Amino acid sequence: MTVDNEDEPGRSLEVVERAFDIYEYILRHGSVGVTDLADQIDAPKSTIHPYLTALVRSGYLDNDEGTYSASLRVVT
Repeated sequence: MTVDNEDEPGRSLEVVERAFDIYEYILRHGSVGVTDLADQIDAPKSTIHPYLTALVRSGYLDNDEGTYSASLRVVT
């Protein structure tokens, strides 16, 4: 996998940091809905949702009818 982001080197780090912030919040608090998560990390739902979708697709989160929780991927 190649990441070509020479135009915005700091931007890629911000994206990774935000993804980890979201993931760690869910690890600490168990399951959470997108509205509650957006409120807690002070970001719009439209910003949070793509991160949640990517984390679900990658297998790090489970989505049960709009409630997100950590999967067992990290432990396995």
